[in-house]
Amino acid sequence: MAVPDTNTFNLQDVTNEFGLGPGDSLQDCFNDSDAGDFISSFNPNAWGFNNNLLNFRGYDGASSSLTSFVYTASNYTFEGSACGAIDPILLTGMAIGLHNGNSANPVVGDQVYEYTTFPNTQPLTGGGQGKYWGSAGGDYTAQTFKANSSGVVTYVSPCAYTGCGLLSLTVATTYPTNIAGDNGTLKVDYDYLQGTLQYNLNGGSWITPTQTVNSGSFTITGLSPGSGIIYFRTFGAWPGCTRQLNYTIEDIFFLNPATVYKSVDPSFSVIGTTGAISTRIASNNGSTVLTTTANPINVNNLAVQALGYSVYVTQANPSVTYPVKTLFVFN
Repeated sequence: MAVPDTNTFNLQDVTNEFGLGPGDSLQDCFNDSDAGDFISSFNPNAWGFNNNLLNFRGYDGASSSLTSFVYTASNYTFEGSACGAIDPILLTGMAIGLHNGNSANPVVGDQVYEYTTFPNTQPLTGGGQGKYWGSAGGDYTAQTFKANSSGVVTYVSPCAYTGCGLLSLTVATTYPTNIAGDNGTLKVDYDYLQGTLQYNLNGGSWITPTQTVNSGSFTITGLSPGSGIIYFRTFGAWPGCTRQLNYTIEDIFFLNPATVYKSVDPSFSVIGTTGAISTRIASNNGSTVLTTTANPINVNNLAVQALGYSVYVTQANPSVTYPVKTLFVFN
């Protein structure tokens, strides 16, 4: 880790930076140093006659290999508040920091820096001495930490909650039931939710559905046949989670309704086709009683037939011959 950016450090701080022993001198430190790792304002004559201990103020031989981590841009009086503010998914109210340690998150003794000033490696002090920051490293392990006025970490503690705030998630679909084929649905059931849930379909815009605390469901409407991916994320409570599930809205060919009561509504619709259609209705002896390109189809002139009618549907573009369906007609 770097030499403290203060005027109160000692020779041991400098020798520690270079991994030297107690018998090594200040000159040994200069011999092992790199001119590019000094802070220029404290090193006006690094290789001249006036070399002195204070030239090493803020010296950081590891500045080129600092580790980035996410931390709360504000600091908090209470440790729990710092944990609750961590949001590595949306980075709302978050900042990117750097530290000179070997772990994903900073540990006691590491120096932490503000990323915005890199490579000048301004220590992260922010007036937060005695207060807590929340942080999340590259492995999204959450912790709180304190840093002194030199940016050296003096305290760390893991956040109490380390599980994902979206443990149970399922989706169920219904196929379209209208002629346009665009009223399919996707129902989402969730449980053990911490924070707020959002979703998007196939990488589109994030949407915040109406939801209840901890568990509940919501339904996405207006869907056409096809397959896709629904993405989920949570925010507002540590730890933020991401999930994704595949879904398929089936393209089902059917008659709606398949039993027509003429006194109620003398028509039916052909559902699940993908182009203009021609429909032929035949009686149980095979004779054609109605041919039409309309949809819905009015059957008010058809007689009641105990065995029902056979319905043949063809499509020209793209060319499709659909399965034969049975239609029952009653007065």
